[in-house]
Order: sequence, then structure tokens, then C-alpha cells
Amino acid sequence: SSFSLGTLLVAILGAVVVLFAWGAIRGKA
Repeated sequence: SSFSLGTLLVAILGAVVVLFAWGAIRGKA
């Protein structure tokens, strides 16, 4: 495969962190 499992895991974790941060910001606003 062209991408490694590590890259995919980092991408998923990054997306989760961004979504969580966005939700927290919207919740506080």
C-alpha cells in the first residue's frame, strides 16, 4: 500500500482532535 498504518492513524487522530477542539470552541462560544 502507498501509505503506512502510522500515517493513517495520525490522520485519524488529527481529525478527531480537530473535531473535538471545534466542538469545544462552539460549545464555549
